[in-house]
Amino acid sequence: MKKQIVAMLSAAMVFSMFAGCGTGQNTASSGTTAASDNASRVESAVTDQTAAQEETNSTAGEQPKASQAEQSVVEAEPAIAIQYPMVTDGSQQISVWVSLPPHVAPYMEDVAESAAYRKAAEATGIQMVTTTVSAAVESEQFQLMCASGATVDYDVIVGASRAYGSADAAIEDGIIMDLSDYLETDMPDYYASLQNDEEIRKLLTTDTGAIADIAGRATGGRPQGFGIRKDWLDQSGLDIPSTYDELYEVLTVFKNDYSCPEPLLMYSTGFLDNDFLCSGLGMTQSGYYVEDGTVKYAYTEDSFRQYCEMISKWYAEGLISRDFLNNTQGAGISYDAQMQDGTAGVFMTGVDIFSSGSAAGASDPNWEAVPMADVTVNSGDTITMGNTPNSDPLSNKWNVTTGVTEERIPYVLGFINWFFTEDGSIACNFGIEGEAFEYDANGEPKLTELVTNNPDGLGSFISESIYINWCAPYTLDPRYYDSIYDTEAQASATDIWNSNRNNSQQYHGDLTSDENNEYNVLYNDIDTYISNMAVSFMTGAEDIDAQWDTFVSTIESMNIARCIEIKQGAYDRFISR
Repeated sequence: MKKQIVAMLSAAMVFSMFAGCGTGQNTASSGTTAASDNASRVESAVTDQTAAQEETNSTAGEQPKASQAEQSVVEAEPAIAIQYPMVTDGSQQISVWVSLPPHVAPYMEDVAESAAYRKAAEATGIQMVTTTVSAAVESEQFQLMCASGATVDYDVIVGASRAYGSADAAIEDGIIMDLSDYLETDMPDYYASLQNDEEIRKLLTTDTGAIADIAGRATGGRPQGFGIRKDWLDQSGLDIPSTYDELYEVLTVFKNDYSCPEPLLMYSTGFLDNDFLCSGLGMTQSGYYVEDGTVKYAYTEDSFRQYCEMISKWYAEGLISRDFLNNTQGAGISYDAQMQDGTAGVFMTGVDIFSSGSAAGASDPNWEAVPMADVTVNSGDTITMGNTPNSDPLSNKWNVTTGVTEERIPYVLGFINWFFTEDGSIACNFGIEGEAFEYDANGEPKLTELVTNNPDGLGSFISESIYINWCAPYTLDPRYYDSIYDTEAQASATDIWNSNRNNSQQYHGDLTSDENNEYNVLYNDIDTYISNMAVSFMTGAEDIDAQWDTFVSTIESMNIARCIEIKQGAYDRFISR
């Protein structure tokens, strides 16, 4: 089994999990007790805390200024209520192994000091213990844990189901627990939040009927899309481009008239987030898409060839930096400096770059950036390939390992459940009152300058990670935007980015353990080959005209047909859920 796991996990290196695990006092557990037994477990776990709870509940739960808008974040009233704090003697803790991007780690020595976790510990009485691993090695470390059986040493691994390939596979191989029998009684607030949304329940429920992910609900949050230097457009008498030809013209002007070294800021993979730039040609970086119920593979189709030819032309003409291979991607990696100092003219970005603070910090006093919709072949085309920004409404997926004993399940799940209470929602969205936010005269939470204009010069990603929340699952509160946006460009960005896109051809599906093992043995080599050849085609190191037929036949010889067949089966099961 360990050999199978190592082979399967080698493909996990191609993406980043959001977090990892921590130290814990766990022993193996099957985690299959029926829901009918859970109520008694919860009762016994908290009976000796009743007196302390009655004294502290009003403090742990009070937000006297909370408005009706705040309450709308919690979608339904739980049938069962957990009494917080669950313990008062410090006898319980939850271990979480969490990753951080290398440039964030120096500012956050202990992830448990992030505001949401400090507040959770205070409210629940359960301390969170973390071991931090660099995001640069998290996939490798996850491989090693699975191969050695060390996953049972931790209570929670965030992103484990995705890293493993699918939740069903991770459950079957004893990595994580199926929580479906526990949610109603041990996570009543989380369970209640799922009841009125069939789409979310479908995404969370596996083909076998299991639920393993405790996922945040952040639809519309943290969007990314194109930004463009509007001041340069205005000075040149150009409109915001909507087609590939118009974008080519704009990039050429930026290069020639403004000496812009990276007219288009490209990442080292040759692709951009959310399939921007490639999906207008019918290409998706994941490779898999759906057409009339049939799973197809884009890397052997003309759309990928056209994309490589376009990028190669732009690269040769200096519209993409000669050093783009150094532009790595990752959570929190920022290219704001290049956007603000004239290095880049068109770029993938979040909404923060459109703030008044970004304009104030730019080297050019006339600097102005605005959001731009993705480009298409013809003006007015709708992009059906790839992903819309935040088309996956789930985020920060926490998985409970099989190392959590039956006695500790109420505490582990109860701690995580708190993030979905009203108090937990406030902490995850805004931090701690008097620190990261204050209530205004209308009783609405507003972020303070500790976050919006940090006095120590910390960027918004780092300051929010420290003073609000790093990686906890929670339900996004729309008032967050009212608190942090200060320009029309920020407020309109998501609508602009979604204006010509939908996810109608997006692939969904989870593999079984056996499928997962077979697929990854096959696809790991295919993925490596494609990644290397894609960059070679784009930089001109390989002649795509001379090599295209060989490229396609090589992928076919590596049995991509079987990979597509496996994906088709998983998609069919997803549709029939």
